[in-house]
Amino acid sequence: MEFLNDRNRPIDLLRYAGLFAWLCASVPLLLRFWYAEPLGTEQYMAWWILHLVFGFTYWNQVRSLPVRTSLPHRLLIVSVLTVSALGVCLVAQTSLGGLLLLIVAGLLPWILPVAMALAWLIGQNVLLVMVLDRITEFSLSDAMTTGGLFLAISLFAFMSGVVALRQNMARDELRKVNSELRATQALLADNTRIAERVRIARELHDLVGHHLTALTLNLEVAT
Repeated sequence: MEFLNDRNRPIDLLRYAGLFAWLCASVPLLLRFWYAEPLGTEQYMAWWILHLVFGFTYWNQVRSLPVRTSLPHRLLIVSVLTVSALGVCLVAQTSLGGLLLLIVAGLLPWILPVAMALAWLIGQNVLLVMVLDRITEFSLSDAMTTGGLFLAISLFAFMSGVVALRQNMARDELRKVNSELRATQALLADNTRIAERVRIARELHDLVGHHLTALTLNLEVAT
């Protein structure tokens, strides 16, 4: 069970899983030199920029989860991620940005409240259908089918993020309770030591008093 120790917390697993998915989404960019390029140079540059903006924003935020900044700042974060992913679809003329939206889906519970995150998840997939509909290779039915598939997988990633978040919260609560228990144990140990010292002091006091009384009587008799 070494894989599940403290060095492999849900946050770390989510962090590296998202990074791996982002790297997989960059494969077409890296392979563009080995096949005919249907896109122009400007489109490829825009694709690279959007892909790197997404990766930088994602990695910058997953280093400290859950995000505890102000709500406008968190909304700005998910906006940058969502717009970058949709922009990749638009400039690359593929549904590849949907893979990036899956990363956003797993990250949403760690950034926004659950109800707001779920609404954002549905909204970004609706926007994905609208973007795919503008691509020449996709008809409206194709766009809706692809969007529905991405929505289903996004819901799975979203619920996985919710479960991981709750597990992380439970671990924090358990760690807090354990710390309080240790403090209580230390306090009880201190009280026990103090009570023992008081008992010993009382016994010594009684013993010394008894001896002093006996010594006083003996002195009086001797006198």
